[in-house]
This record gives sequence, C-alpha cells and structure tokens, in this order.
Amino acid sequence: MKIVTAIRDLAARAGRASGQIARLSGRMLSPLVGNVSWSAPPWARWAGGRIGAGGRWAGENPLRAGVVALLIAATSAGGLYGYKWWQARPKPIEVKLTIENPPRTPIENEDESDRGPRPLIVRFAQPVAPLAMAGKDVPAGIRISPPIDGKWKWVDDKALEFLPKDDWPVG
Repeated sequence: MKIVTAIRDLAARAGRASGQIARLSGRMLSPLVGNVSWSAPPWARWAGGRIGAGGRWAGENPLRAGVVALLIAATSAGGLYGYKWWQARPKPIEVKLTIENPPRTPIENEDESDRGPRPLIVRFAQPVAPLAMAGKDVPAGIRISPPIDGKWKWVDDKALEFLPKDDWPVG
C-alpha cells in the first residue's frame, strides 16, 4: 500500500510542476504570440477519465493491480521475445536461374559419336553446388517431368546439365 501511495504522491507533484512550467512559459510567450487557449478533445477527456478510474481502482485493489501489471509485463516481454525470434529466423536465399534448351540433335553428322542428344543446361546466378560435386554425377534429388531416362551432372558450381539416355522426345 505504501508503494501505491508513493507513486500517487509522485504523480501529483509531477502534475503540479508541469502546471507551473506551463503557466510560466505562457507568461513569457504571451507578449509574443498573445493569449492561447486549448481544451482537450472529447476522446482525450474520455481517456483521461478511464485512466483516472483505473488509478483509483489500483489504489483500492493493490494486489489485483499488481497481478494485472505483472501480466501486462509478462505479455509485453513475451511479445518482444517473439518479435526478436521472428526477426532472427534464417532467411531463404533466392538464386535466379536460366534454362538453356538443348539444340537440335545433329543426326546428319558423319561422326557417329557426335550424333547423340545435346544436354539441357540449368545455369544459376550464384554458386549453388558444393565444389566437391563439380564435374560429378548427381545420384538423387532431382526429377524431371515427364520422366526421361538420363543423368544429371554438375558441370561446375553454377551449371547443372541433364543428358538424356535417348534422343529428346519430339514436341
């Protein structure tokens, strides 16, 4: 109960001091700007009345007011912790890519080894493959739809190619 009384007295002294400062500044500024009068808008008068009623309730029910204040503090701390957690989550890295369509299969070539299908190449704007995988086949984890037999291979850390087993389907 002593804490509530001390806070109430402190607020009353602060209110008197701010009123004295306002009157003093009004006397000093009135020769320059004239008399200024202000009245609070209805919503401010309503809010002031609610705050005053809450203060009176807190003075009459200090235990309940302490519990409410503790709940408000705990909710605020939880909200702050949740916000900081949300901001600290890992952000996804987005990488742009381009797909190079395979050129026409040169079936008219005399050299039998040069007649095979050409690869589909996926180029990434940033390195995406582990350097250890460069030049190696990708055993799993990539699909093509509709399914086509062939193999995926990392050309380097920014390029992935698909070489079909048979020629590309027409259409």
